Amino acid sequence: MGRYIGPAIKIAKKFNDKIFSRKFDYKKKNTSNKVLKRRTKQTEYGGLLTSKEKILYLYNIRDKQLQNYISEAIRRSENSEEVLVQILETRLDNVVYRLGLGRTRKECRQMVSHKHICVNGKVVNIASALVKVGDVISFKKSTNLSKVDSNITGNVFSWLNWNSEQNRGEIISLPVRKDIPEKINLKDLIEIHAR
Repeated sequence: MGRYIGPAIKIAKKFNDKIFSRKFDYKKKNTSNKVLKRRTKQTEYGGLLTSKEKILYLYNIRDKQLQNYISEAIRRSENSEEVLVQILETRLDNVVYRLGLGRTRKECRQMVSHKHICVNGKVVNIASALVKVGDVISFKKSTNLSKVDSNITGNVFSWLNWNSEQNRGEIISLPVRKDIPEKINLKDLIEIHAR
């Protein structure tokens, strides 16, 4: 799957979840007076593919990247589901999003690729770069913070710490499965990869 540039609400309706932003208030229309289309029951494999597709849209990654992350999670001796959560959540663009420095992951990805974000004082422009515990995420000194300050939400997640005085965030610990607010099924994802 390549980069999706179509309407975001279409994908949000498909999964009935906040895929591209924190705000999503979609209510289904009352279809009691209309002729309902015949819906076919989704197979088990179809459900697995839907879970996979949702993660691809959610983290804005390609299929090959996701396969590599799953292979890495299975290769390690720890719990595969927890390792996959750690890999997906510690991507730099996602950490910038979780710190609240942007409204959407796409916006945070653009901030990283346009060299506005520093990790431990060095500019990093690779959105898929994995950060570690103890890394400090901050803005480049030349970045104009007047537009960004209104977006910063601060300490939302227990594994991150935002210092508003110094305008920098720190990774306190590795994220766990319960730290992800989105409804995703990672067990299904690992299962589909094993087939």
